Amino acid sequence: HSGMEAATLNPYSIISNFTVEISPFAESFHTWLLWVCGLISIALSSFMILLIVYRTPRSSKRYRLGLIALQVCFIVFDFHVCCLFSPIIPLPFFAGYCTGFLCEIAGLNFHGQFILMFVVALETFACFFICMLQRHQKLLPPSSTMKLSRTGFRVAINMAVICSAAGPISFSVAKLSDEDTAKRIEANPDMAWLAEKPGYTVYSINLRPQILYIIGFIALDTVVLSIFCFILMAHTSSVVHSTTSNSTLSKSRAAKAMNNLFSQFLAYMVVIFIPVFILLSRAFITINSQLLFLLALTIFCIHGIVCSSVALLMNNTFRMLLMTPFQRQKRHSLTLVGIPP
Repeated sequence: HSGMEAATLNPYSIISNFTVEISPFAESFHTWLLWVCGLISIALSSFMILLIVYRTPRSSKRYRLGLIALQVCFIVFDFHVCCLFSPIIPLPFFAGYCTGFLCEIAGLNFHGQFILMFVVALETFACFFICMLQRHQKLLPPSSTMKLSRTGFRVAINMAVICSAAGPISFSVAKLSDEDTAKRIEANPDMAWLAEKPGYTVYSINLRPQILYIIGFIALDTVVLSIFCFILMAHTSSVVHSTTSNSTLSKSRAAKAMNNLFSQFLAYMVVIFIPVFILLSRAFITINSQLLFLLALTIFCIHGIVCSSVALLMNNTFRMLLMTPFQRQKRHSLTLVGIPP
């Protein structure tokens, strides 16, 4: 109650506790861990691109481009966030800083890099949706009522891309002025340590109430894309099993291919949503654990390595591909990238 009164009297104060200060050792360990995981993830994503380019049929050109775009999103995220950014968010929506090259050496602020991080993360959601929509439309019979026209298909793709970027970009209005930031830290002595961190940025829902609408839009966009992905997966599986024109082997490969792509999507959702839930919980309950916060941030930042690992582990011919050199004359269909023969 006293905290609510203080927040009413002084708009620069905060309601939630702000007591999680990350030690220098924990910061350094977090940075190096992100570096290692990021480089491994980039290597796996690059290998996946090679498999898509050299080991999948040329007839699925548009779908192959979607899969390559998905891996490029992973690579961009890993290089930016894991290798250059290394973000630390002690409290969600209130503050953040980074220990990577962009803040410590280049002198950039946390806010711009934070927006770019979420743009790439949500565009990855859009890429999953686009890949599933392409696969779904490819397998539909021409007479199906769910078959989209070229214009409708392009509109769906453009809407997914634009809406996924609109939320994070609109978050740019959440940045406080230097004067408001100084007053906010002055009103909350427990936050004084943050002013010494590279690229630090402080947010405030009291001073920028539009943050709630932006967060709501981002949440709505991710939920809608997730629902559509589930619907596409379910309907595609139904179409594959009800089609009589294809052989049993072709049906099996098509089903495994879509299941593999959907498994990557599920892994992506888990890796993204669990850390976000942990960070959001800090706004409502007191959690003063450095390890828990750094673990949540690390999990969030390594979704690329998780998705690539899921794709490779589900592929039965992965070991054979490691032993067989790439040959342009022999282009095999791989279930790991979701393309049936």
